[in-house]
Amino acid sequence: MKISDTIKSNSVAIIGMSKNAGKTTVLNTIIGEQAHRVLGITSIGRDGESIDVATGTKKPAIYVNSGTIIATAKDLLSVCDITKEILDTTGILTPLGEVIITKAMSSGNIQIAGPSTVEGMQTVCEQLIEYGVELILIDGAINRKSFSVPSLCKEVILCSGASLDNSMHKVVNETFYTAKLLTLKQSHEFEFALNHPSESKYVIFLDCGVSETDSLLAYANCISKTKHRNGIKALQINGAITDSVISPIIENGLRNIGIIGLDSSKFLLSSQSFDNLCALGCTLQPKHEMELIALTVNPYSATGASFNQQKFMEELSKKILPLNIPIFDVQEGTHVF
Repeated sequence: MKISDTIKSNSVAIIGMSKNAGKTTVLNTIIGEQAHRVLGITSIGRDGESIDVATGTKKPAIYVNSGTIIATAKDLLSVCDITKEILDTTGILTPLGEVIITKAMSSGNIQIAGPSTVEGMQTVCEQLIEYGVELILIDGAINRKSFSVPSLCKEVILCSGASLDNSMHKVVNETFYTAKLLTLKQSHEFEFALNHPSESKYVIFLDCGVSETDSLLAYANCISKTKHRNGIKALQINGAITDSVISPIIENGLRNIGIIGLDSSKFLLSSQSFDNLCALGCTLQPKHEMELIALTVNPYSATGASFNQQKFMEELSKKILPLNIPIFDVQEGTHVF
């Protein structure tokens, strides 16, 4: 089985647990496996440079085939060693210039830097499809899981590896926890309420996007309401769901409350807080679900100790088993279920 066999939709986001998690290698692998299709490639942040601008470590190049449609910043076009045809502009500005839609007229290495907002990426994806792209590959950025939201693409590939931490045990546990959050599902109990908020009798809708202090004050207000209003079963929080945001539920010992985020990428709470919520019978639920289609591993660290590849795959597969997600080491060409 190839990693590209797990892709069922027309777009997929490749995101990493850390720098040097192997995202570029996964991207190159999919490009090679899907060479028969018209691919569109873009990135959150920057990728394809030979030396990582943030860490100073070596990186693999991104190699594309002739016919690939690329959305990248204008200043990077000169360092792409392909023959190019400029197809369109986007009006989306980045620190490296406007995002330009380009067609590769020959094979070669490229550098990519795309929009930094969900709205900008949505625009780019729409333009790529207009130019005949059959599969869009979105290269994620460190700690930017929010850009794998379902409004862009429902399918996600999560990359993890030894660069996350020197402890294999910690890497396995953190990867499992992230995978668990990305695979959370919405309860049908709240489906009508979420789609018809004005008619909801048992869901409080809360915007936590103002400031942390204001959010906590507003949230404490809602917590108070749940104690005195019959039938309140859930809180929808339109913002990042962090330890501080959910602490009033834990501190007040509120039970059986559904905490609904816009999507799983907004769940930024610690595993300890997650466990505390579960102990109270509370649930985390995404309004918009994502599908984690594969995990990939990179047992080699760019800055520290590396892991035994076989043991790393075995330990992660044991932990991930309940989630039923395939695990690939694309560098070695191996996978487990």
